[in-house]
Amino acid sequence: MAESNVAIFNERTEPVAELSIESANTLLQDELSNPVIKVTPIARGNLNENYIISSGGNKYVLRIHKRDTSNCALEAAIYDKICEEVPIPELIATHSDSKGAWALWEYIDATPLDLLKNQSDPKLWHCVGTALASIHSFTFDEAGLLGSDLHVIYPFARGSSPYYVETRRLIHDSTLVRKRLGGELTPKVAAFVDQHRDFFPVMGATAALVHSDFRPDNILVTDDGDVFVVDWEFSHAGSPVLDFAVLLRHQAVCPVDIDALTQGYEEAGGYLGEEWRQQAQVSDLVNILQLLDRDANRPNLYAFLIERVADIVK
Repeated sequence: MAESNVAIFNERTEPVAELSIESANTLLQDELSNPVIKVTPIARGNLNENYIISSGGNKYVLRIHKRDTSNCALEAAIYDKICEEVPIPELIATHSDSKGAWALWEYIDATPLDLLKNQSDPKLWHCVGTALASIHSFTFDEAGLLGSDLHVIYPFARGSSPYYVETRRLIHDSTLVRKRLGGELTPKVAAFVDQHRDFFPVMGATAALVHSDFRPDNILVTDDGDVFVVDWEFSHAGSPVLDFAVLLRHQAVCPVDIDALTQGYEEAGGYLGEEWRQQAQVSDLVNILQLLDRDANRPNLYAFLIERVADIVK
């Protein structure tokens, strides 16, 4: 299990760049009352660069946005909206200019869920379900992709099935997706998507805040069992089933206690329909195919995703 975790979650497109103590002090001189004395890179993630910053007996997480600098403002806006209800580290400062964007976050002394030794504890999964319900309790008047001010900038029309449409586009039009899936699996996926169209969520009158990358490595667990959710750059307004889809995708490396998860979710006010598990499995194809459509050197991740696709459509 540990080897699988490393292969999937530690496989970056590029290594984390070195950040000197001098450079860190230059960046953070207006935010910290004491000088930076140590900078420790965090190997996980894909493109963004994260570092543990030690200063004056305290630790912080410096997140430098490389994928899309506007996501720094998006994560800050989400924090402002949800911080009183959702377990999320404190956002201390952000900065954006022509050279880039970064955010300074509270450091949580915790372990990523996928590396936790006691993953089978029902109390843990109850807490994860509670945290997920608190995220989904925030709603929007319409579904779609969010701008840095949390207004929908690319709406999903009411009554539409955007995850189905995007999945179908990728399987038919993406040369990279079709190449990675291969000549045998590609037509199976195309047929499966159309045969299971009704399991893709349809957008309603309101939409929930969706984390969109609710992987075990983005869920931190303290020694006391408290749960914190990090990495909000892919958040959008849509269907809550997408977060369950991402979480359950990683069952092989992080087995989920479904009963405890759903109990925590529903007791905290979340709603799950009768066919939510099949909806999650089918809908995860949109997430997986979007990942396969990226031109990056991540062979371990792609092998894992292709195996998952084959398992879904078998």
